[in-house]
Amino acid sequence: MKEAKVNRITQSVIGAAIEVHRILGPGLNLLMKSVCVMNSD
Repeated sequence: MKEAKVNRITQSVIGAAIEVHRILGPGLNLLMKSVCVMNSD
């Protein structure tokens, strides 16, 4: 996989995680955050 593609994917994943954290808050169970991130698309 090319580095640029990996960087785009990484940026998307981190961006989604930040949005979940911002909307649902820092106290949300880690498992629930994982489910939310997986279903964010």
